[in-house]
Amino acid sequence: MMSATRSGERAAPPPNTLSGRSARQAAGLGQQSASGPAGGQSGRQRQAAAHPGATPPQPTRRRRFLAAAAIVALTAGAAAGYYFVHGRGAASAGIIRAVGRLEVHEFALTSAAAAPLAEIAVNEGDVVTEGQVIAKLDLAQAKDELAHAEALIAQTKLALDAAQAEANQRRNQFQAADGDLKRWQARAVVTRAQIDLKQSVRDTAQAALTSATADETAAEQAYDAARKDAEVLRAALNNDRIVAPKDARIQYRLADIGQPVERGSTIVTMIDPTDVTLAVDVPGRQADEVKPGAEARVVFEGAPNVAFAATVAFVGARAGTGGATPDADTVRVRLHVAPDLARDRQGELRTGMPAIGYIATRPNTEWPAQLRPRGS
Repeated sequence: MMSATRSGERAAPPPNTLSGRSARQAAGLGQQSASGPAGGQSGRQRQAAAHPGATPPQPTRRRRFLAAAAIVALTAGAAAGYYFVHGRGAASAGIIRAVGRLEVHEFALTSAAAAPLAEIAVNEGDVVTEGQVIAKLDLAQAKDELAHAEALIAQTKLALDAAQAEANQRRNQFQAADGDLKRWQARAVVTRAQIDLKQSVRDTAQAALTSATADETAAEQAYDAARKDAEVLRAALNNDRIVAPKDARIQYRLADIGQPVERGSTIVTMIDPTDVTLAVDVPGRQADEVKPGAEARVVFEGAPNVAFAATVAFVGARAGTGGATPDADTVRVRLHVAPDLARDRQGELRTGMPAIGYIATRPNTEWPAQLRPRGS
């Protein structure tokens, strides 16, 4: 047998044996299936089984990135939806859309007299009602000034009486000199020296009258000024309290207790919460369709899902920029927000806040659902 094999025949392998690489792969698969209590468990499951009570592994960086991307996508979708509702999609036939900024009416309360502040009862941001006392003045100095003004009235009245008497006297003297000159000029026989003498007397009387008349005018002005000052002071003594002329909100407080203030100086500035307008620039041909009193809507930045009723309060003239097309010119349009709605939002509305205005160009415009005013 051994000699036969060597002579040229190769012995066949045993029936159930594998070649080298196949045998190694089979051995590796057998080891992998036999490892662990259950062959189908993942590595993370086997780790948890081997270390019970350990902290579960945190999400991977890739999973955190995917979660953040999803949040950003949802936010962008919501913003795109708002832009479609209150941007391109909302303006339909018969409705003009324009972007502008709010203007809340501001006004000032001033002092009626030059006096120190005895009391100031408000702070910035306070809401006040009509007739509420804002500040009180210490008018002791004003009483002294009134006494001085009344004394000045008496003095200027005496000076005026004297100036008027002087002016009347000078007026009579001038009239006499002027008449005398005319009579001498009318004589048939008269010398040049006589006429020159009468002319000199008339000129002197005229100069005296001119001076007396100027003094009379100055005395009248001084007397009138003294009386007006006294009237102002009397009014101030009757108005030692500064009160709110209407319901409003304090914006700035510009004076403090004990601080001397001049007559007419500002004590506080106030905001009228019911007087809110939106100023927008409407381009070109669209502006020709906008009429005062037309129905409108305003959407504030702070309340993007609520449309507030408004009306067109003012339509300006074209800016006349000389553009190549009519649309190159713009017209300033002012929308007035319904006072009761503006009052409800008085803590939120501020001058300069961006807002979107929608203007109806046709009567009985059918507004889209998202632009129907609140409560309708």
